[in-house]
Parts: sequence; structure tokens; C-alpha cells
Amino acid sequence: MNRIYDNNIKALEKISKKSTDYIRAKVESFENKTQTEPRINDKHTFDEKGMFEEIEVDVEESFTQEKIFKVRKGDLELYLSGKRNPNALAEKWTEKFAELPRTSFVIMFGLGDGRFLREVCKKIGKEVRVFVYEPSLKIFIKCLEEVDLTEIIKSHEISFGIDNNISFDEIKEILARNIHMDNLEFLRWYVLPGYFQLYPGESKQFLELVRGWGDKLLTFHGTKVFFANVAMGTLLYNAMYLPDCRMTTQLVDVIPRNLPAIVVAAGPSLNKNISELKKAKGKAFIIAADTAVKPLMKAGIVPDMYTVVDAVKPVELVQYPGAERIPLLTSVISSQAVLAHQTGLKFFFNEGFEFINKPFDDLGIPFDEMSMGGSVATASFALSYMIGLNTIILVGQDLALTGGKSHVDGAFHEKEEALDTTGYMMVPGNVEKEVPTRPDFKKYLDWYDYYIEGCKEHRPQLTVINATEGGAKIKGTEVMNLKDAIEKYCTESVELGERINSVPPAFEGANREKVVEYLRSTEAGFRKIAEDALKQKKLYQKIDKMADTGRMSTKEYEKLLVKIKKLTKTTIKSPLYELVDDTLIDASLILQKELLVEEGSMVEEAKELARKGIIYMDLMNECANLLADVAADSVSNVK
Repeated sequence: MNRIYDNNIKALEKISKKSTDYIRAKVESFENKTQTEPRINDKHTFDEKGMFEEIEVDVEESFTQEKIFKVRKGDLELYLSGKRNPNALAEKWTEKFAELPRTSFVIMFGLGDGRFLREVCKKIGKEVRVFVYEPSLKIFIKCLEEVDLTEIIKSHEISFGIDNNISFDEIKEILARNIHMDNLEFLRWYVLPGYFQLYPGESKQFLELVRGWGDKLLTFHGTKVFFANVAMGTLLYNAMYLPDCRMTTQLVDVIPRNLPAIVVAAGPSLNKNISELKKAKGKAFIIAADTAVKPLMKAGIVPDMYTVVDAVKPVELVQYPGAERIPLLTSVISSQAVLAHQTGLKFFFNEGFEFINKPFDDLGIPFDEMSMGGSVATASFALSYMIGLNTIILVGQDLALTGGKSHVDGAFHEKEEALDTTGYMMVPGNVEKEVPTRPDFKKYLDWYDYYIEGCKEHRPQLTVINATEGGAKIKGTEVMNLKDAIEKYCTESVELGERINSVPPAFEGANREKVVEYLRSTEAGFRKIAEDALKQKKLYQKIDKMADTGRMSTKEYEKLLVKIKKLTKTTIKSPLYELVDDTLIDASLILQKELLVEEGSMVEEAKELARKGIIYMDLMNECANLLADVAADSVSNVK
């Protein structure tokens, strides 16, 4: 062979010895053949009859002088990346890959000359997993001989299936390992240009296998499993607090801007200086993370507010006598148990949910958004900045495993145990040169770095003090011990408790009654969406029946599509549709149109449209009825 091939094989061997052993055995068999013997034919996994076929693979130059593969199979002759400008074709073809999150799974039918795989790898993160099935051993070997794939093999999560070296059942196992409900929304599968013509039966069967796995997940799990993430169900229960809620922007009127904010997180270094916070009470706006509530209360410090934004936060974290009366900064999809336990004022912010925003919009009440940052501490910081406070002091914001611990004593356990941090990511520290951190902590650290920079650009007078005595260094902050920070910045006394508790509800009088009426209509709204879904399903069934006859009437087909569009328009107009759609977001897989080289006939198109529509409408009907049941148990009873 050659150097390119040898390097590729070495790289490939590290991820799949089975594949490399198979390739080496085949190459050796090729080399041992005499020139008079027939060429080795390609046997394809998805050809259940075990048929053999011949192809020829040649290397040529495109008009732009790029190396391209020309494949001949019988009377068929084509270029796998096009003849004119193959790089432009690959770049265009892979544009949509740039937005894929790290949990995505990409499946490609065909390797070709490797150009498309390389473009995909340029656009996706290194954590995104990619599975490439190449039905032709000859094309695969030619690619190994001509194209250097070593860097993408080393830097990305790529696996290969080659010819008859991988069985139908093994591919099913790959799908089962990599496609699940959490990432179904981000599954992408594609057939490379030319492969539909070369392998029409195999490519179609491969796509049906992948698509069938997605359908199986959707129909097997049903909406009850979608509901396991509980976000939209939680939102309906928490919407019960909407008539009496407060808005974060109302705090602007009651917290003096010359007062410093002290954002208390539950990092392990809080053990060192928690007692100092007593001196700041009444002289600073003390806002705590939910996990810091118990340690603070045990130390005799009642924060002015605490934050909870997680949907599954255990209520035990904040169950301490008196803590239930502390005002709360929260999200409409925060822990239902925590919000039910907490009796103090609840301050909400705009999170973009149309169902929640509609009463504010209808009544002309401004409802502002707020940056979250992903954690209770970052949300607390964002609130402090949003309400105009120019000095923000961070405490217990380690964002690292200081001393091997993740949290302050008393948050989750009376005494936190130290972990072995060998092999952990290291970042610059406040006290130590470097400290170990976790991926989630690093994400919050990065947020602080860019958010504080942006805040200072808009408000140059902003001062951020990092009084975390340990932990990771945060850019844009001044490191100072808490005792000195309190002496310097906490100089004026203000009774914040009375001020915060004096904030009036966002809705009062007649406005409150309108909100109550709106919430009580929720169950009926979901039932209407469920009914309309069944009406749409019947229309899709008519399309399916028409396609089965093989006699498609273009006029009748278009008439049915118009009716479907009309019903869809009505459903989407409802503010409740968003909750159904978000619950069924994984089911968007069904509506995904595969990127194909060529379109099928109108009959095939109609059959596929009907298949997707029937499944999706069944799921929508089930989901809307489930949400209606939740509404009956929650917002329908609001007073």
C-alpha cells in the first residue's frame, strides 16, 4: 500500500481492531490474487439475498484540481463528490451540522472520498458521536489509500461499519447504545451523494432501520415517558402562583442601588467565613443559593432572598424552621415541592413561555427577561446586576473542589467527604495556583468570565469582589477576604426584610381575576388541542389510504393538505401549544425530512407524510390529554 494507508490503518486500529483485521485480511487476499482471476466483488450487509456486485473506483481531479472518486457500476458512472467544485458541495451539504449539541448522534451512509466526513467534523464538537456505514469495501480501502483521515479519527468520536464486516444486528446494537429519548431530537442521518444510485436497496433499508428505531422509541415510550422530564407538568402546577406573583424588576424600587449584594453559594470554602456574614446582615442584599440556605440558617444568618431554579431540587435542602418564609427568586419550572413548601413571596422573571407571558402581554404589564447562567448562584448574580446594584460580593463561589470537597458542610451532608480529584481538570485558583474542577463548575466559571466582562462594558462602575477564600479565579473580579469586603462596602443599614415584603403583587383587583379566569380555562384548551389532533390524524389516514391504492389524485391530495394546514394553524395559535410541543420535542424526529439526493414519487412522498403525521398526531393527542389532566389537578383549582 502507501504511507497514507498505513497511517490511516494505525489510527483506525485504535478505535476498531475488528475493522482493521478485516481490512488487512481483504487487502492481503487482493494482493494474493493473480491478474487473470476475477475481481473481488462487494457483498452488502443489507442485501439479504447475499447478492454480489462489481464496482470500479478510480481517482481523478475535479475542475478545481481536487482529488475525487469516480465509481463505475455496470452502466452507471458517477462522481461521489461531484466533478466541478467538490469542496463547495461538501461545505453546503454540511451547513446544518454547526448547530448540533454535544449529545447528538450523526449517522452517514457512505464514506466516499472522506470529504463530507471531514466537513462534518469541522462543524461539530468533538463530543458528538458519528457512525459511518460504507457498503463498499473497495471504496473504503480506496479512501484509506488516498485520503488522510488520521486527524479526524483521533480527534472525534467516529466509528465505522464496513461492507459485510458488520451485521444487521450489530448496527441495531449501535443504534440502541447511541439513540435514546434524551438525544432523539438531535439524531441526524444522511445518505451521501451518489449512494442512492449505487445502492438503492441498501440505502433505503438502512434508512428504514434508523428511522424505525426512532419510531420504536416514540411509540413504545409514548408521552408518559416524555413526561418524565416533568418540565411542562411542573410549569402548570407552578402557574398556580401566577395570580399572586411578584416580578424581579419590582425589586428595583425597594433595594437601594448603593447597597452591595452578597451572593452566597454553597462552595466548600464557605466553611471558612460563613460567620462573617452576620456583620453584613442589614447592610447588604444577601441572596443565597438554595443549597446554602441550611448552612446559613444554622449559623444564625437569614438571607434576604434565596434562589431555586432546578426542576428536581429536593425540598429537604431548604427545610429549616423559618426558611419557608424567605422571599424566593424562582423559575416557573423550578421544583414543585420547593415552591409548595415555601410560603414567602415568589419573584418570577420572563423565561419566554407564551402560556405564562400571555396575561402580562394582554394586560400591558412589562415582564422582563433575566440571564440565568445555569445555576442558582449565577441567577442570583444576574438578578443583583439587573436591579442595578453596583457592588456584588461573591462568597462560597468556589466552582472547584476546594480541599477535594464539592459543597459546604451542612448542605447535603453534615460533613462533606473529600474526593480523590486525581485526573480532574485544573483551573487557576484564588489562593492556590491551580484547583481541580468539574465540567459543570467549569461551565459556570466560563459564564461568569464572559458575563462579568459584558456587565462592565455596559456599566463601568460595577465592582465585583470575589470573597471566596479558595476555589477558582473568576475573571473581572477583585480577590478580597470577606471580612475586609464587608468593612469596606457594607457601611449603611437598611431594613430590607420590610422593603422586600412590601412589594405588591404584579396583578391586583380586576387584573388578578382575569388571570384566574385565564388559568381555569387551561384544561379546556388542552382538550381542544387533543380533539384537533385526532381530526388531523383522520386526514393523514385518508392520504395513507389514497397512497395505498396507487392512484393519487393531485387535486384531492392538495385539498387534504390545505385542511391539515388550516387545523395546524388553529392549534399553533393557542398559547398552550408550546407546552405540548415542548413536551413532545423529541418527536420532532418524525417530522424531520431526510437530506436525500433525489425525491421519490408523489405516492412515496404522500405515504411518508402520512406515516409521520399519524404517529405525531397520536402522540399530540395523548400529550394534550395528559396535560389537560394535570391542569385539572392544578390551575383549574386556582382561586
